[in-house]
Amino acid sequence: GTSAGGRGAMVHLDYVRQMVGEGAANVDVVGVLDSPLWMDVAPTVPTLSFAEVTRKVSGFINSPRMGSACASRYTGENWKCLFGQYRLPTVTTPYIIFHSQYDSHQLDRNLGGTVRTEVHRSNAVQWAQQTVASLHGL
Repeated sequence: GTSAGGRGAMVHLDYVRQMVGEGAANVDVVGVLDSPLWMDVAPTVPTLSFAEVTRKVSGFINSPRMGSACASRYTGENWKCLFGQYRLPTVTTPYIIFHSQYDSHQLDRNLGGTVRTEVHRSNAVQWAQQTVASLHGL
């Protein structure tokens, strides 16, 4: 899946061997994650940030698959274990990630659509640089 689907795949990836059971001994598990790297940045338009949405959702789903490394790193902030920026560095199963440095969905939601002003452009470039830095850190 992409975006939310990529995040779902990211959250479950370290549990695939366990889910497959005995058959996993004969399988190489590699994830293919498309656009799971949501960034924790404040929107420049009146909307809930992706981080705030994830905080609210995590309170409802009570996922048992937070990843032990992630859960211990973010004690009391389990929502971060559903958020690519924080979860991906703790995923131990190999994966391939596809993610645009100018993620149109995140830019649209957080900048309010088309980059129209120099402030919008500056925010988009800053976001892209943060995204690239996060990808390089994986």
